[in-house]
Order: sequence, then structure tokens, then C-alpha cells
Amino acid sequence: MKSQSLVTAILLGLLLFTLFPLNSLITSVSCSSFDSLDFSIIILPDTQYYSRDHPEIFTNQTQWVADNAVDLNVVFVLHLGDLVENGDSVSQWENAAKSMSILEDSGVSWEVLPGNHEFAGDENLVNYNNYFGVGNFSGKSWFGGSYPSGTNNNNFCFFSGGENEFLIFNFQYQPSDAVLAWANTTVAQYPSSRVIVVTHEYLGLDGERTEEGNHIWNNFVVPHADQVFLVLCGHIHGEANRTDVVNGHQVHQLLSDYQDSENGGNGWLRIFTFYPQEEEIRVKTFSPYLNSYETDANSQFTLSATNVIPEFPFLGFTLPIAIATIALIFYRKKLSPNPK
Repeated sequence: MKSQSLVTAILLGLLLFTLFPLNSLITSVSCSSFDSLDFSIIILPDTQYYSRDHPEIFTNQTQWVADNAVDLNVVFVLHLGDLVENGDSVSQWENAAKSMSILEDSGVSWEVLPGNHEFAGDENLVNYNNYFGVGNFSGKSWFGGSYPSGTNNNNFCFFSGGENEFLIFNFQYQPSDAVLAWANTTVAQYPSSRVIVVTHEYLGLDGERTEEGNHIWNNFVVPHADQVFLVLCGHIHGEANRTDVVNGHQVHQLLSDYQDSENGGNGWLRIFTFYPQEEEIRVKTFSPYLNSYETDANSQFTLSATNVIPEFPFLGFTLPIAIATIALIFYRKKLSPNPK
């Protein structure tokens, strides 16, 4: 009789698990804390004209990030390359370094990459590495490493958000096969991390990948599409985005570059806010300099993040425990005497 009761309890437990999956139960219990799990990353598109002509706009951008880092829960700031217009201009590098130092002083995590203008007049990236070299980042807890050794031409970094681990690859303008081979070897060491790729040239205004974009796509993104969910780029003046699905995994690819606007860009930057509970990334384009948002369809939109935040990867382990626990509760209740 007892064995029959136990079997009945187990079957009832299975039925309850089918009707109310464990992850939904956990979500319903934890929803009150999800607001604290929302987080943001900030994207600084091509800033070369600010460094040359309007350093106050560049400084306004980074100061705004520093001032709002807590309210927006900013976990990382990314630059899309072309920090300066002329790679051999020391004054432009000093302006860029001064503006970016605000993030450093405020404790916000950040990194950069060289665009094509960093190579202008400085093909070996001497100035880039003098002002934004690996020595500026190697002591940071969020810095992972760089390639080639001793340079910051290509680098990878970490951040945590929504109780998950993320990995960022910053690729130089037109990364070589050797760079992508390094990245392939590196990403294999972090199989559970979600990956963001940042590079300078990748998409055109028509949303099609450039030749270089396809080089990165075929040799890095596609082989790791189970991890890479976001590719960000600048270089081409304007906005574009596309989403491809690789073996069931969505990869969002976005272009943003505002240097054709007045004052070399009018301070436009992008805010990516991750909402784990809603499985969404909400993208906004904002100018601290103008204190204004761009709200057209290419500037403000929502991306699906269903494959960004793992949905309780330990579920397979907890399934038998959940069933056994439910069964035990009902079994013990069956054996307990009726209350008087």
C-alpha cells in the first residue's frame, strides 16, 4: 500500500513539474529582484572629429557616462574605433586620452580598439599604444589579454551582468587571419560566456556585411554562434542593423557612426540596456551634448535576447531532485495522521 502511495506521489510530482516547470517557479519567486539584474553597456562611435575639433563634446560624453553609471548600472563602455582623425597627431591623442580618462577616474570599465584612422601616419600604431597601450589595462580585473603580445591592437575583456558572464573581443580594423586564430583559441577557454564582438569595419549602410565583415563572420562569429550574440561596428557613416540565425542562435549585428552630423557627431552615443526577465536588449541613441534622443526605427529599437541569458543551465541536474522532493512531500503527507 505504501509503495502504491509512493508511486502515486512520484507520478503527481511529474505532472506538477510538467504543468509548472522549475524555471518558471524560480522566476516567479525571484521576480522581485530582477530590476537589480538589469544592466547597460555604452557604445561610443567614431570620435575622431571630436578629438580634432571638438574635444569638449568627447569629454561631455564620457562625463555623462560617469555621472549616470550607477543609475544605468553601466558595466562596460566600448569604443568602435577611430579615436582620432590623424594617427600621427599628438594633440588629438592627448584630447582623446583626456576624455577617456574620465571613465578611468570614475571606476567604469572600458576598452578601445584601433580604427583605420589610428593607422593614418602611424602604420605601426605607436601613438595608439603609447596612449591606450596594454599597460593601461593589464592590471584591471576585467582585462583578459591582448594580441600581438605587448600591444593593445586586439584585446578581450570580461564583465558580469544579470548574474551571467560576458566576454568582449575588440578587433582592430581589418583583423588578420592570425588575429582571428588567436580569438578562436581564446574563446574556447570560456565556453559558458556570452560573447560580444566589437570591430571598426563590418556592416554597410544597406545592412550587408562588407568583405571584411564576412571575413570576421565566417572565421569567428559563425563557428561560435552559440556564444556570439552581438557584433558592433562603426566606420561607415550612418546606422544599420541585421540579425542572422545560425543553428538556432540569433546574432545581432549593428552599425552606428554619427560623424556626418554637425560638430563631428553632435555627441550621439548608444545605450544598450539588458533586461534578463523580459529577455530583451533595448537600444537607445542619445546625445548628452544635445540632451536629446533619436527615436527613429534605426536609432531606438528592441533586440531579442532569448539566447543571451542562459535559462537555468543546471535544470537537468535539479529535475530529479525536484521530482523527488515533490514526491516526498506528498508521500509524507499520505502517511501522516489526519489532524484533529
